[in-house]
Amino acid sequence: MKRKNFYFLMMILTVPMFFSCGQNTTDSNVKTVSGTPVIAYDTSLRSGVITEKIICKNDQNVSYVLYLPSTYKAGTEYPAIYIFDPHAAGFLPINKYKDLAEKYGYVLIGCNNSKNGMSWDAAHAAIKTMFDDSQSKLSIDKNRIYTAGFSGGSRVASSIAIYDGGIRGVIGCSAGFPQMNKDLKNKFDFIGIAGNEDFNMTEMKKLDKALESSGLRHQLIIFNGKHEWCSKDIFNEAFQWIQVNEMKDKMIPVNNDLVNEIKKSYEKQINERVGIKRNYDALILYKKLISFVDGLKDISVYKRAMDSLANLDDVKKTIIHKEQMEKQEFETQQQYGQEFASKDIIWWTNELNKLNSKAKSIDGETSQMYRRILGYLSLVAYSNANNALNQNQMDAAASFIKLYAMIDPPNSEHSYMSAVLFAKQNQIPQAFAALTDAVKLGFDDLDRLNNDPTLVKLKSNKSFDDIVNLIKTSKK
Repeated sequence: MKRKNFYFLMMILTVPMFFSCGQNTTDSNVKTVSGTPVIAYDTSLRSGVITEKIICKNDQNVSYVLYLPSTYKAGTEYPAIYIFDPHAAGFLPINKYKDLAEKYGYVLIGCNNSKNGMSWDAAHAAIKTMFDDSQSKLSIDKNRIYTAGFSGGSRVASSIAIYDGGIRGVIGCSAGFPQMNKDLKNKFDFIGIAGNEDFNMTEMKKLDKALESSGLRHQLIIFNGKHEWCSKDIFNEAFQWIQVNEMKDKMIPVNNDLVNEIKKSYEKQINERVGIKRNYDALILYKKLISFVDGLKDISVYKRAMDSLANLDDVKKTIIHKEQMEKQEFETQQQYGQEFASKDIIWWTNELNKLNSKAKSIDGETSQMYRRILGYLSLVAYSNANNALNQNQMDAAASFIKLYAMIDPPNSEHSYMSAVLFAKQNQIPQAFAALTDAVKLGFDDLDRLNNDPTLVKLKSNKSFDDIVNLIKTSKK
């Protein structure tokens, strides 16, 4: 059968976000033995611990976080996962998932530069610097290179695979592909992960469905959670998936213990769902099980069971219901996005009261949908407030920040934005009060605070040191 061309035109908020990263201060070089080039890898790097900042030799502004499994030996090739956080917090995902890298024997490399708001050109140059640097220092298997990311970082991870190639697989958390309308030429495996209260969950489900005609091997994991890096247990499924795919492609030996562990785990979950008449959930689990073990185990019995479930009336009704809810959610998001700047605070106060009430619905699925809509509005508020601040539209920024705080009270970002707004208006006491509120809500990004050009005027004030100490105390 002739493969169909695969095209994407994702409807996403236009938030530029792309790459950068780094390397170590110790140089690696190429020596020759009897005329044969031999790479002298950096043997000073410690295994079994996190190295928080490796500076790239060719660009001192680019750096990355590194975790080498304790089994790592220079000269023996290891698979590697390059990880991207939307706020350039390279340490965060490395620290969160290092135990999995240890368990499965992967090198983890977390970018310290890539963040939302970067242009593609700047990002692409930095990512190339990081790749070149890390691969000159480390024993990395070039055929087993993966990328992973969360939110804007997920689009970065996908972009590298789509535009540069050379990536075996992508772990995309809470966001899909970048906006594109061209044929997808570079092949790679893709596993998506999203929380059931994540405003990008519907996008992830649409992408997973679209990939069915792409020729790409794909999988989707939905967990109980919001727009956030998933737990270690959930990310473990991504590690398992890339492992079994390597087995299927004969890149590593078949690990029957791991395959059986996966099989038994899914069988247990399926039996539990069937036992309480959650047949649709069992159907989805069968699909995942088949995706994991097809080619490694006989799946005929699973296919028959899955087909039987698919023909049940309650399952058919559930599928229709979910499609209707996804359509409603998408249309509601579009409507709110179009009305965001045109409606006043009174209108939004009434609307938010309705949304918060529906988010507390007894019906769990309805509740989750409205929480996703509120999450979407939080992102829209952030984007509008940020754009207004960048364009020095003070009245608009104040209005958007106020609305942002109403939509997402626990988020520290609106308080931080208030501090920036007050600093721009030379209202220094109010700026410090807003920063204090931001720290109380969880703001702890000292690098951002110290390097924010708008807040530089505050650094000579003793209250700035108080804020820094408050952050340091909160981290203890």
